[in-house]
Amino acid sequence: MAIRNIKRQCRSEKVWISIDNIDKFEQLDNRRNLRPSTVKGVRMLLEDGKNFDSSFVIHRNGKDKLIDGNNRFEAIKQYLTLNPTHKVEVELQIYTGLSEAEQKDLYSQWNKGVKQSTNDVVKQFEFDIPVFTLIKNNFPVKITVYGGTGCMSLFTLISAYFAATRQTFPGGFIGNAWNFVKYAQSLGHKDYIIMKAFMMDWLQIFGPIKNNKAARSTPFFAIFRIWYTNRNTINPIKLITLFKQLDNDKNFDYLGSCSGVTSCQYAKSQYVAMMNKGRTKNLLVDA
Repeated sequence: MAIRNIKRQCRSEKVWISIDNIDKFEQLDNRRNLRPSTVKGVRMLLEDGKNFDSSFVIHRNGKDKLIDGNNRFEAIKQYLTLNPTHKVEVELQIYTGLSEAEQKDLYSQWNKGVKQSTNDVVKQFEFDIPVFTLIKNNFPVKITVYGGTGCMSLFTLISAYFAATRQTFPGGFIGNAWNFVKYAQSLGHKDYIIMKAFMMDWLQIFGPIKNNKAARSTPFFAIFRIWYTNRNTINPIKLITLFKQLDNDKNFDYLGSCSGVTSCQYAKSQYVAMMNKGRTKNLLVDA
């Protein structure tokens, strides 16, 4: 996913933001999560009578759409709520006439110096991932960009699917954040159906996702692989029964508590061995 280099002329403008005009700024729907510590630091700076040097980057099209500066903008909102008679001077770098794709590229270019997680990158493109739209509308568990209590991140789900469907189990997704977005964009309805079927079985085996140790990356990735490999050769009810036996084994939590590719690969092999133990003929294949 190549980022186009936008060398379009922008102009600078200094403005005063007050409680009366703050609504003229519009924030992106797909902005990355705010960083509370950054917001607090900027707000405290303003409360001390100081200001920040960096500019806001906006796309002007009726309203001023905030491309870069969301943490600083949130700090100003909080500051003005506490001090409604005050004003804050800011410098704007103004772009006009950009397409949606160019606005995303502009965001990426202005944030090159800011460390971004994979989820931050996914957030920029969440509306450009068709399978995510399917997942949002109808899926057994709540899937969001960043995950959280009672839900799972899109990266975890799709990384597990990626690892499950490779010829050799990689124990996770291989590639950077941009590679992940490109892979996620390549997935379609058939992939969605497989992920949904797995998640429905997973819920029958392990129960609700909230505070569930089986939802950690190592057991989740390993179990998805085992399920995917054996789903067409073992009766579905029998397969669920085998996994439920695994959930009751004291070694299951221990193996799942370790993280990393090697730990995930080892856990997968051990889970298969645990479920095949005591049988004259192995039921599960460890592909």
